[in-house]
Amino acid sequence: MSRKLRASLHLLPAILIAASGTSALRAQANADAPAAATAQETPAAAARPQPFEVTADDPLIIDLKTGEGVLRKNARFVMPPWILTADEIRVNYKTNEAFASGHIVLMQPGLRVLAETAHYWDATREIEVTDFRFGRPPIHVEGRRAHGTAEVMQFEDVTLIYGEPNFLAPRATASRLTFYAKEERMEAHMLRAGFGVLPVVAMTGMARDIHFPKLEWESRAGLDSTLGLHVGASVYAPLQPAFRPGINLDLFSKRGVLVGPGLRYGTDRAPHFTSGATDFAWINDSGDPGQDSLGRPIEDDRYFWTWEHHTHAEDRQWSLNGVMGLWSDSAVVRDFRDDLFHRNQEPDTFVEGSLNGTSYILSAFARAQVNDFQLGVARLPEARFDLLPLALGQTGALLEMQASASALTEDTPGTNLSTETDRFDAYAAVSRTFSSPSTLSFTPVVGGRVTHYTRAENGRDTYTRGLGEVGFDSGFRAWSVKEFEKPVLGLTRVRHIVKPTLQYRYVPEADKGRDYIPDLDRAAFLTRLQPLGLGDRRDIDDLGEVDVVRLGLANTVEAQREDYGSTRLFELNFAADIHLDDSHDGDSTSDLQTELRVTPAGWFDTWLFLRNDLENLELNELNLRVMLVDSTVWSLGFDGNYLIDDIGQVRLFGRAALNEADEIYGRIVYDTRESRFNEIRIGLSRRVTQNWQLGLGAVWRDGQTRESDFGLKAEVRFLTF
Repeated sequence: MSRKLRASLHLLPAILIAASGTSALRAQANADAPAAATAQETPAAAARPQPFEVTADDPLIIDLKTGEGVLRKNARFVMPPWILTADEIRVNYKTNEAFASGHIVLMQPGLRVLAETAHYWDATREIEVTDFRFGRPPIHVEGRRAHGTAEVMQFEDVTLIYGEPNFLAPRATASRLTFYAKEERMEAHMLRAGFGVLPVVAMTGMARDIHFPKLEWESRAGLDSTLGLHVGASVYAPLQPAFRPGINLDLFSKRGVLVGPGLRYGTDRAPHFTSGATDFAWINDSGDPGQDSLGRPIEDDRYFWTWEHHTHAEDRQWSLNGVMGLWSDSAVVRDFRDDLFHRNQEPDTFVEGSLNGTSYILSAFARAQVNDFQLGVARLPEARFDLLPLALGQTGALLEMQASASALTEDTPGTNLSTETDRFDAYAAVSRTFSSPSTLSFTPVVGGRVTHYTRAENGRDTYTRGLGEVGFDSGFRAWSVKEFEKPVLGLTRVRHIVKPTLQYRYVPEADKGRDYIPDLDRAAFLTRLQPLGLGDRRDIDDLGEVDVVRLGLANTVEAQREDYGSTRLFELNFAADIHLDDSHDGDSTSDLQTELRVTPAGWFDTWLFLRNDLENLELNELNLRVMLVDSTVWSLGFDGNYLIDDIGQVRLFGRAALNEADEIYGRIVYDTRESRFNEIRIGLSRRVTQNWQLGLGAVWRDGQTRESDFGLKAEVRFLTF
């Protein structure tokens, strides 16, 4: 159940007893109403609080014998924030009852309730209404009769509709529905639920917490030469407040049946919040599975198991997160669930918990190597302590510390090779910033890192390495401002900011002990500059010499718009390293990295990244992205990726709304190195009513190793609530 629906159920008793409180009303009649009428109020009524206000176009009529007052013609009963209007309102001061009839409208900001009659008893604070209906988007509720108190309210012949009423809208009916506000619990008798006239669930009775979760439903279908005809669905039903068990079922005419359970769970109640999802699916592949990423034959029994979990405290003082991706082979998800594969092509399995203090972070991290086709370092576990920058008295200096203890293992896929070690690592640094107002800053840094290894290599049982670090970070900031007497292209002011930076780090003998250190956390392939500080390096088992100067220049152009406030129009940044050592294959300078971003308007965005070899005057990398967007109407994008001797690919993609319900989309992927179109994809998405979305698509491929050259795809998605 959505939060909006829960809110509506919470509000309903309050709506229906809007006349609760005292029965003594302060009548405001027109000037022609008899003055003696209000003077005849009973002493008890006059002594009680009078929070209500009653008005009407016709004069107030009070029968002193029966104690009944009648208001007609635009009769209004006001109890802020509620306002009740009706054709007629009767208030009996002797029996402490109130009656309303004829076109009853009960309103407060954001909510409007309609009914035919209403009857309120002040002694028991009960109310009864007939033929009521109300809605708070996206929930619509109507029923024959409702009666009860703010604590317990009973509805008879009630219907709840999600979204706009139509033949496919989710709908639930009950002969009797009882709501217990204090326990946040509901009981239903003769309950039926379904989509429009199509029943899905029917039961004679049900009692449960109202905080039950949403329904998830997704259907899919396709046709290609590799899988054949494909139909499938994933459904997760809200059977328990915090759990939505479900099933994944896919049928492939050429491969078999992929089936397995799933679960969605979570709670949003303080003091902590949890969300998670897990899915398992298995298939006995009757086709040709082919080979995995290591060239090994794939067995017929194939499966995958995914899991994701997130929990955090209300104040974010602690959190627990986990992910699991267990695949039978490297291609199982790519073959049968390409929608999941596009979201995650490299499965990972880890659990991490953290405790966040005011000046520290204490965390534990465990990563398992569960797939035999992946190369990765298992951490079973790694405990870590991070001291956030801490001021050292009144000196202006900051102390930064971190320490970790890890049990590390790496098994090389396809071999019997394994590397293991237990590692303790600690780093500490002191820095002090000297600056002039708004312009120049200079921050010297002195630090050290100690790393101890068990099960060292080349005849050593253990090995301990100590490294020192010295360096500095400096920068300069200058700007100029241009103001226009009259707006130019909607701009009233432009500011150009220049930030040149100079950084230096020296770590003497950073590569010492390489013969004894198990090579686990090693340098990864990066096209960007490595982190500069010793404490930020993750490749601590594979360190080379560090004696480097980093130069940077940042240019930013900001503007103040006449109609929108400020915006960033232009960014141009440069960075490069100068190596003062000789351990970089003779290259004294790194590639020059250039980043450009131009956003002259909200509908236009361009980003460019270049990496140039200055010594050989070669372009080693180019990444380009151009986006044109017109809100929700259409978008058009282009991006290109070039990496020397490796990648050359451009993409053109876009979408356009044909009307409020229909949208077309497309994507073209071209490989410049192979001179071929890797993929051409087109599709149509249509929203059917407020709750359902249909999708149809076709794709043409070339050069793919596992997918077919042509495929069709259809999707039916229930927009969850």
